[in-house]
Amino acid sequence: MNYPYYSLLRLLVALLLAGGAFCVSAQSEKVQGTNSVPQAYTATGSMLVVGSPFPELTLTNLYSFTLYRTKGNWKIRLKTEESSYSGGLTLCEYGLVSPTNSYALNIYEPSEKEGENDYSLYLYSQEIPSGHVVPIWLAFIGGSYLDHSGKGDIDTPFSQGGGFRVQRSTLPAEWRFHSSEAPYPMVASYVDYPVEYKETKNQTNACYEVQSWTNALGQSFPQIAKASKYYGEKDDLMCDRFDLKIESIEPGVPENIFQFEAPPKTQVYDLRILSEDNNTPVLYDYFSKTGGIQSMEAVVSDPRFHDLATNAKMEANAPKRNSWLIYGTLFVLFAVPLTLVIRKLFK
Repeated sequence: MNYPYYSLLRLLVALLLAGGAFCVSAQSEKVQGTNSVPQAYTATGSMLVVGSPFPELTLTNLYSFTLYRTKGNWKIRLKTEESSYSGGLTLCEYGLVSPTNSYALNIYEPSEKEGENDYSLYLYSQEIPSGHVVPIWLAFIGGSYLDHSGKGDIDTPFSQGGGFRVQRSTLPAEWRFHSSEAPYPMVASYVDYPVEYKETKNQTNACYEVQSWTNALGQSFPQIAKASKYYGEKDDLMCDRFDLKIESIEPGVPENIFQFEAPPKTQVYDLRILSEDNNTPVLYDYFSKTGGIQSMEAVVSDPRFHDLATNAKMEANAPKRNSWLIYGTLFVLFAVPLTLVIRKLFK
């Protein structure tokens, strides 16, 4: 059967156009997959924290936060909106001073006294921040800290206790990514367990879970997330609960946002320096009247630092105290003589 030449030409043109459309579509999809997520973004939201530092006391704090994120850097600003604790803390800033060192800068109500600090600065020898900001960090940055194995013994983002000298504990943990292939991998759930419950897993130290997700900038981000952190003794556990809500995610960050300088009137607590033999953090604190951070060389050359390092080593190497042994010894030393005295009195 013979077809007219114009029909064959029309068929050939149609095939070429279809093939060209397919190539353009595939190229657009490829370009979209590589360029849809920008190299930097800004996320805003709020976080409600309800905790009990003591069994008879419950504190409630509502924060608004802004997170600035690039592939290799991050900064979080946390503002106190409502608080049942009148501590004068108005704003906190967390970020990196280097790829392996993080900081927490607390801003208080300004004081007219020269010797009182308007700021307190904590320097840590790790990329994980400390305090209430951890759930925000885990929601947006935890994916770059946790590997794709989904479980293992890690330096948990949630510390087990308070105080300056408390080290992060290495605990068995399990986690799950929402999409491990995303440009910014997001953690969907996380839980870690105290070492003594590693086998039974009937108690957690902390847990985190995303309740809902939102699509922005070409990938999924957490929209609502909840976290809990437990502390205290096994039979008298207390808990901090965190409710995280994301309001917006926009491309880009302000210029020079990641430049950090310690302002004047800052009380500095430097925990970056570790003693050489057992990796024990040494708390070196000083008041910076004019701002800035002392160099490592200046700190190490200070005789006071060596005294602090010696004390930290002694505390780290001290044997763990057995409370039952202490109470038992005290009972024998005091109760037995007291019993003998009472028996003599009533003879």
